[in-house]
Amino acid sequence: MMDIYKKRAQKLLKEKGLSLEDFDFEKTSSVKASTRLIEGLGVKIEERKVGGSYLQVDNNVIRLAVAKELQRKGVILMDLSDALKNPAFRKFYWQALPVDHDEYTAAAELYGRHGVFLYVPKGVKVEFPLQACFLISSSGVGQAVHNVIVVDDYADLTINTACAALRGEVIHIGVTEMYIGKKASLTYIMVHGWSSESQVRPRTGVVVNEGGNLVSYYVNMKPVRFIEATPRIILKRNAKAYYSSVIVGRDASFMDLGVDIILEEEGASGEIVSRSIARDESRIVMRGYLRGHSEGVRGHLECKGLQLSNKALIRAIPVLESKKPGAVLTHEAAIGRISDEELYYLMTKGFDEEEAISIIVRGFIDVGLEKLPKALRVQLESIYDLVARMATG
Repeated sequence: MMDIYKKRAQKLLKEKGLSLEDFDFEKTSSVKASTRLIEGLGVKIEERKVGGSYLQVDNNVIRLAVAKELQRKGVILMDLSDALKNPAFRKFYWQALPVDHDEYTAAAELYGRHGVFLYVPKGVKVEFPLQACFLISSSGVGQAVHNVIVVDDYADLTINTACAALRGEVIHIGVTEMYIGKKASLTYIMVHGWSSESQVRPRTGVVVNEGGNLVSYYVNMKPVRFIEATPRIILKRNAKAYYSSVIVGRDASFMDLGVDIILEEEGASGEIVSRSIARDESRIVMRGYLRGHSEGVRGHLECKGLQLSNKALIRAIPVLESKKPGAVLTHEAAIGRISDEELYYLMTKGFDEEEAISIIVRGFIDVGLEKLPKALRVQLESIYDLVARMATG
């Protein structure tokens, strides 16, 4: 079976003509030079209140550990390359996304060496979040990873992920498959902090089964050469998904980001909330797709952009698609600038212009935090505070 995936990947890569020869997908490094960068994204390497931790620098797994209490409950955290030796785990491989979805899923199959395999058994509630970090240490490195996250029926999990690069021209190709069982719940937080010459190609497929719930937050904080991703989320009967993104475009960054929610079965509901801030000469494309494939499904899409530069560009592309009568899909999209009235009002209260802009930006991105547990709200609030400061300076 594994050979079949590689053959399909090789065939597609040949057809697409994608060449990755300029990048080293074998390079390994230590964690020392990257510790400060990780913590700048809100993840503490030595954090005690986590259920487990996975850390990969370049193409070397530095840390892989899960709390003993969770081990006793049957929670499994391991390198995907080891998990694939077990037929019970192998059945999840390339099921939420096909290996030939595009040239980058194919590249992950051919160039990938590691990734997270995480399994939470039926009924297990993981009290403390698990964390996974993927870092690139130097120019010329290619990093291809494949992650599989399985939250079985009636289980509950929160996972924090951080992805970053220290410097130079690099490429990150990351495939993530998530499977959420019957009436299970997954809260997924991802923070990106790439270098200005990074090329980033995440590919994500999620299946949320009957009555399951996905809450997902994505934040991009730093300039990046190019990042393009549209996660695909399939919702079964009475399943729910909430997807929130906060994107800051700086320098000459080009970001093409969105999410595709497929309301496949009756009673499914999805909500997309995206906020983009464009400054300097950045270009941002905000995509949102809601597809009603059954009667009695509901979806709402809200995308708003804030333009802070005459040279920046924001494009919003909301798409509603209904295949059945009775699907209720709505959207609202807006792109604008900071109003002079708001700015002047704050400045009359004693704030200088930069402080006033930061306050307005902070209010603009403050969405969806009520859906998080209190402990995690503090983490994301501090990240949003940092985003507001970055958007002004």
